[in-house]
Amino acid sequence: MRQSKGDFLPVDFAKHAESFGAKVNKASTGEELSVAPSQAQNEDGLSVVVIEVDPYEMSVGTKNSFWDIAPPMVSNDPKVQDLRRSYEENRDKVQRHYL
Repeated sequence: MRQSKGDFLPVDFAKHAESFGAKVNKASTGEELSVAPSQAQNEDGLSVVVIEVDPYEMSVGTKNSFWDIAPPMVSNDPKVQDLRRSYEENRDKVQRHYL
């Protein structure tokens, strides 16, 4: 596996979500993270909780949050296709649904 070098790419996930018409609730602390899901659930329409993190540190509320980094849905690489198939077969066993 090739390692990349350089700075992290700054992506403004809140702006991306807003561009799709979503109401954004940001969480930068554990306290904000504890209320953000209920705030998002009470919004009309699409809501997104964006957790601001330091890429070099553990994220806020780590034991209460979940990262789902899925393999690509479309690929010509057989290894990636196998990873995606395995991901889909096991996804519901490992994901935690809070809302």
